[in-house]
Formats: sequence, C-alpha cells, structure tokens
Amino acid sequence: MSPEQDAGYAVRVSRSGRAAAGAVAAVAVLQIVTAVATTAIWVSHTMFAGNTCSPECEGAEAGQAGMLFFAFTVGSFVLTAVGVVVAWRKEVDLAWLPLVSSAMIVVGLLLALALFDQAMS
Repeated sequence: MSPEQDAGYAVRVSRSGRAAAGAVAAVAVLQIVTAVATTAIWVSHTMFAGNTCSPECEGAEAGQAGMLFFAFTVGSFVLTAVGVVVAWRKEVDLAWLPLVSSAMIVVGLLLALALFDQAMS
C-alpha cells in the first residue's frame, strides 16, 4: 500500500471506531437518566427514614448500604467508559453495554434498599 492509501485506511478505521464509540455514548444517556432516578429514590427513601430507627438499629450497616449503592453506580459508569474505549479501538458495536450498566444501577439500588431497611429494623 502506498502512504496515501494507508492514510485513507487509517481515517476510515478511525471513523468507524468513532461511530461505534458514539453509539455507546448515545445509549449512555439512558444510563444517566437511570442514575438520576435511582438516586432520587435512594435519597427520598433514606431521608424520610430519619427517626424510624428501632432500638436495635445498626447505623453502620445503613451507611454500608449507601456505599453499596454508590459502588454499583460508579462501577456502572466505569464499565460504560471502558465500553466506549473498547468500541473505539476494536470498532465493535457495544451499544447494549449502557443498558447492562443501567440494570446494574437498579440492582444496586434494590440491594442497598434491602440492606438499609434491614439495618433500620
């Protein structure tokens, strides 16, 4: 191949890589909406639990529930960011990855709420 053909090929590969990464980033908007909605649920659930703690209440366990939700949420965004990089470099369509990450946030919320409710009772 001549250098001109090499340069054209590199641009073409880069363009398809950008398109694959763009697809992942576009679907990640749904993940952002999911994170905002689940955070609102978490805050409203824990904020209004205020004085409902029984005498055997475990404050540390309730705090761990919050950290669990935070870890699932941050982990899901890290997974999506890695997906963007892999899609860009490998030119693979990973647009489904933010959907899995959104499900990861919801699972984290459900686990954290169960742990929080158990700690408060």
